[in-house]
Amino acid sequence: MFLPTTRLTPLVMPGLQAMLAFLSLSTSPEGAKALRNAHTKWSTDLAPHAGFAGPHGTVVVEPGAKPNHTLVRVVISGDTPGAMRPWHLHSGTCGGVSDGLLADPIVGPEQSYAKIRINARGNGVAVVDLPIPFPEVGELFVHVHESAKIMRHIVTCGQLAR
Repeated sequence: MFLPTTRLTPLVMPGLQAMLAFLSLSTSPEGAKALRNAHTKWSTDLAPHAGFAGPHGTVVVEPGAKPNHTLVRVVISGDTPGAMRPWHLHSGTCGGVSDGLLADPIVGPEQSYAKIRINARGNGVAVVDLPIPFPEVGELFVHVHESAKIMRHIVTCGQLAR
């Protein structure tokens, strides 16, 4: 294909090349999936709550393998070996919750959340497949609690972003 050269060619060609690259990426099955997933993921870093020393980690929320399912993955490190940590995905903001106060509603059925078992090295992982549609909008955060007996004490929290 022959394109005539003009004074605008240096300005138009990079934009045209970018558009063609986007179209080729978005029309291939792998490219379309990559573009869809790039915009359909929530994530955060977990930090000790209210300035206390404690565990830290990451959270990723993405569409589940089945329709109307959401996958949530929590990874913790620097925690107390042997601890069993209840945790939940909530709607709302992490900063709006103080120790001892109730959080905003839990997202999905509470029984879906398996506790995080902390190993001898202070690390733990939990992955849950929530039977809910992927949350496209709103505010989400994750709380990790001290224990099943001490739910009011939050050991780490993270506000999710897209």
